[in-house]
Amino acid sequence: MLNNKKITTVYIDEDILNKAKSMGLNISKFIELKLKEFIEINSHELTEKPLISIKSHRRELDPRPADYKYNKYKNEFIKYLRGKNLSNGYLNDLINAFSKMEIKLNKEHLNTIKDRNKQIVMRHYIEFLKTNDVISEEEANQLKGYLKLRQSKPDEFIPSDEIVLNVYNNIKNDRVKIIYKILCYSGLRITEAVKFIREFDKTKLIINESFVRYPLNYNRGKKNSYYVYLPKEFGLSLHRMYIHEDTVTHYISKAGLNPKYLRKWFYNFLIFNNVPESIADYIEGRSPLSVGSMHYLGKVKQADYWYDKVVISLNKFFNDV
Repeated sequence: MLNNKKITTVYIDEDILNKAKSMGLNISKFIELKLKEFIEINSHELTEKPLISIKSHRRELDPRPADYKYNKYKNEFIKYLRGKNLSNGYLNDLINAFSKMEIKLNKEHLNTIKDRNKQIVMRHYIEFLKTNDVISEEEANQLKGYLKLRQSKPDEFIPSDEIVLNVYNNIKNDRVKIIYKILCYSGLRITEAVKFIREFDKTKLIINESFVRYPLNYNRGKKNSYYVYLPKEFGLSLHRMYIHEDTVTHYISKAGLNPKYLRKWFYNFLIFNNVPESIADYIEGRSPLSVGSMHYLGKVKQADYWYDKVVISLNKFFNDV
């Protein structure tokens, strides 16, 4: 017996034990703390402060182990974020916010976080800890409840035709100009547009009299992209090329416009040219995937019909006819 502690034997699954050791966990200390927690909850006999305190029958994490967990799991968490299929720009915003944060998992600290990106990345971090059994689902839900997400104000800005053309003419990279036209012609999100050109296969083009339709069928959470609609001559001129999303964002933003506004400009262009909102939503990938096959085919035919109606105006906009 050393320091009032007795050596004993505990049987633990070998794979779990090895994984815990590889993460730097002090097995003996962890078991001791959990035993103290169990005893505290069931008998209230301990005088030492347990790892998890009891307040109004709710469990709250002590901030000290949270700092330790942040340092231990930082790289693993960033890998976890990269696997969530977020756009590169948004992913970088979250990682930057996370790198600047002091990580403490308690009510007082979480209530002080007001920046929206920091709130969002902290919610991801809490989910990551829960997924990896570092904290329980009950603890995760309680901690998320302390993060009051600030509602973002609706962005009603829609660039004028003049702005869209001026920005195009100011772009100093020919490959980015191609992506810019794809965004203007199709209403794609920038992530989908980059994926489209990097995986482009001309044999997949569905060629119509005045336009082409390319099956993308890419789903990113609630964001869907079924087909890429483009003017015929422009679509046939494309070829696969490698370009990074950050490169596109950089050159377009430097030319004077956040590329996300091109999607809003295209939607407004469709509505202004009498395209029904439901069809404009479908072309831009806003319609839900859970629809019947006949309804889906009907949407495709209607989208073909209306895109054919507006493609001449789109061509004239960039002087491609």
